Amino acid sequence: MTIRTAIIGFGTAGRVFHAPFVAADPHYALSAVVTRDEGRRAEAVARYPSARVLPDVDALLTLAADEDSFVVLRHDSGVHSYLWMNGLAAQVGPRFHVLGSRGAYTKYGLDPQLDPQEAALKAGAAPTDPSFGGEPEPAWRLLGIDGAARPVPTLAGSYAQFYARLADALLSGGPLPVDPREAVRVIELVERIHQRSVVQCGPAARPTA
Repeated sequence: MTIRTAIIGFGTAGRVFHAPFVAADPHYALSAVVTRDEGRRAEAVARYPSARVLPDVDALLTLAADEDSFVVLRHDSGVHSYLWMNGLAAQVGPRFHVLGSRGAYTKYGLDPQLDPQEAALKAGAAPTDPSFGGEPEPAWRLLGIDGAARPVPTLAGSYAQFYARLADALLSGGPLPVDPREAVRVIELVERIHQRSVVQCGPAARPTA
């Protein structure tokens, strides 16, 4: 698997250290260089003609984004996850839709409705506030079956746990709150999905008699 790589910043570190080694190592593909400086953009184009040279990070994220994606994951437990993403949809679908044989749980809403911590922090709340991370009752979602579903409270989030666990890892040798190996596995999974995805285009099938 080739590791597609973007270098953000083409000053001394990006131009002298990172880019030459990334370009020379066959395990990597230098896919993009980001720099606001026009002169450095011209230099990057001349040195790495196969790379996309972009003026800012927003352009990089737009380049990397998929407008419409659907992925099915089969977990070791036997559970299947269906992941949809569409940046062009006129209506927002449910963020979580968990289906079981005896009931379902459905929750709508994008951030900050999905996780009210961000909205609370922007409004000036502190993580030590008693109600921090909680969600108001109108935002609760339904659990059950059609005709017999009931609203259930959303468990309060806790970004603070990340920092507490990081402190434990640094001071006491505990496990990291996020294992870097898990992040690598996610990147590998995304890369495999991109490599195996097939877009089929052609004339519409005609109905048969």
